[in-house]
Amino acid sequence: MHVDGDAAGLFTVQHGRLGLARFFGFPPAGEGIPVHLRVRAQATRWERDFDGVILRSRQRMVQEGAHWWLGESFDRQPLELWMRLEAYTNGLKYVAVGAQLWGIRIPFFPKVEATVRGDIPGRVKTDVEIRLPLLGRLVRYVGWLEIVPPEDEEE
Repeated sequence: MHVDGDAAGLFTVQHGRLGLARFFGFPPAGEGIPVHLRVRAQATRWERDFDGVILRSRQRMVQEGAHWWLGESFDRQPLELWMRLEAYTNGLKYVAVGAQLWGIRIPFFPKVEATVRGDIPGRVKTDVEIRLPLLGRLVRYVGWLEIVPPEDEEE
């Protein structure tokens, strides 16, 4: 979703065994958590509202040599992750390929695997897992989102 739009749904959030997810601003673990996603394409800003816990990020295209990656950084975090996008039937997979911290390329970075599938029209299934080097899972969130029609189109 890279146009202005909103979506809403329910997610399950799982934390790793070290409990570091909250330190990094992720929502508490739980099931059936209401989520509202707001995407603003002008600044490529994403806002994920996990029942009152807000995760904001900015996405941009990053060039490294002949390769182009999707860069994503979260508010108040000096880390930007670079991801390769892989298209497949009804979906998209995001795979972390690099990162920079305070603008400097770093050799060790979180492993991100995220899939987005649109098997049902108007509904997107999302599965995101972030793992830290040597420490394992930081957070995983899985759920679905339905497109929320703009208010001027509702009757």
